[in-house]
Amino acid sequence: MLKFCRIAIALAIPVFVAGCASGVKERLEAAEENAPTWYEQQKQETIDRGYPEFSSIPTESQRGPIPQHILDGEAQLDAELEALESDPKAKTALEDGLEDPSVWAQRMRDEVEKGILEN
Repeated sequence: MLKFCRIAIALAIPVFVAGCASGVKERLEAAEENAPTWYEQQKQETIDRGYPEFSSIPTESQRGPIPQHILDGEAQLDAELEALESDPKAKTALEDGLEDPSVWAQRMRDEVEKGILEN
């Protein structure tokens, strides 16, 4: 008898959960259909304040293309990384007498800030 009750309960729980889920879905659909007129307006405002679609994000800066000296600096860093990977005992950029990366980064920050303040 106890085994029969366990089986009945085990079968009744999924049926009960499915019934509740479908009832909730129907109530939500009915609520959207009978929504007041301001609901669509508020819904659109909320969507407009959200994150932009990836396709609407511009891929180019409004300030124009990336300056060539920055691209050259990236190429130089890539070349140094390739040299380091090919020979781990190679001299570092500082040992070769090249500019310290933190100094270069600060110089780039200063140039960016200067450009922002000028515009």
